[in-house]
Amino acid sequence: MNCLHLKSELVMIRFSTFSREEGVNQLHHRFTAEQIKVLLQGYCQGNIARTEIQELLGIGKTRFFALVKEYRHDPDTFSIAYQRETSWAHIQALSPQAKGK
Repeated sequence: MNCLHLKSELVMIRFSTFSREEGVNQLHHRFTAEQIKVLLQGYCQGNIARTEIQELLGIGKTRFFALVKEYRHDPDTFSIAYQRETSWAHIQALSPQAKGK
């Protein structure tokens, strides 16, 4: 079992996808929602430093606090799944070039 032992010594998490593989930059491809929930819960309880989590996840301060905001809003339904805001069909429908084809 591969475990990552945080400096705070309060949390051990199994990270099978910890290292950034080439071409895998999105958070939802590298970590599960449960792994991130454990880290955010530790942060909210004051057990894990923000900088440790940022380094571990490979994210910046802005992205970190966006995740914290979403987690605090509803920890039970927290998700890191990618959600496309605009569908490709919608873009094509609005595009003048698409109308001419």
